[in-house]
Amino acid sequence: MSLFKIFLIFLILVISIQGITADTGDGSSSDNMIGWYQFNSEPQGEVIFDGISFGSTPVSVPVQVYSNPVHDVTIKIEGYEEYNRQLTGNPAPGETIPVSLNTNLIANIQKLLSE
Repeated sequence: MSLFKIFLIFLILVISIQGITADTGDGSSSDNMIGWYQFNSEPQGEVIFDGISFGSTPVSVPVQVYSNPVHDVTIKIEGYEEYNRQLTGNPAPGETIPVSLNTNLIANIQKLLSE
């Protein structure tokens, strides 16, 4: 078998394997079906998204575009009450939605209200 034929067979195999791993059944790559929520907090805190800890802020959480559009979020910061929020909707493919929590601002507002 000639070197050219071996190369051609190898190339066909590589293209076939890439097509199998990237196909989601609807003609689009699975990477194109993900968006993100970008969580930030001041001070840093642990992000729990749909019951799964994603570590400390700042952190990006990947979301399948067509997954359940209701998400429970908890941010735990030492010395503060837990921040719980329900997010409705999913990011569009490739979109990043910022979610920020500034506990210093909350503490200052609470201080002003108590005076």
